[in-house]
Amino acid sequence: MKKSRLRLFKITSLTISILGLILIIGTVMLFAYVGFNLFINKVGSEFEKKKLYDQVAKLENEYYGLKNEYESLKVNLVQDENLKKRCIDVELQLVRAKSAIDDVKSALESNKDISEIKDRLENAKSQVQIAKEKINQLKSSH
Repeated sequence: MKKSRLRLFKITSLTISILGLILIIGTVMLFAYVGFNLFINKVGSEFEKKKLYDQVAKLENEYYGLKNEYESLKVNLVQDENLKKRCIDVELQLVRAKSAIDDVKSALESNKDISEIKDRLENAKSQVQIAKEKINQLKSSH
């Protein structure tokens, strides 16, 4: 009788030890998995933000190119009253484009959500595109 109790006690304690070891290993693996995912997400987010900074820089270069192009056109077009109104319209669109670009920069600097930054970037791209079209219309009417 004593041998069977001793045997039962050994089996029970061995089972508890094995279960405890499994729980400890599982917990360590869970923490490692969560930590790894946090690290990967942070690295991915930083990479995505760097790409967005590059896109904003390209967009800003395009904006300044359009602004310079407009300034060179403006000198020749100021005399015509009809074209003067179009010049004001182009200037207004250039201001909208610059404002949209500044909005994207602000979102990047304040660590807004990536999806919100992308939405703002798309808006800025469309504003720059509209400005480009208006400048081309102004050129063709000249």
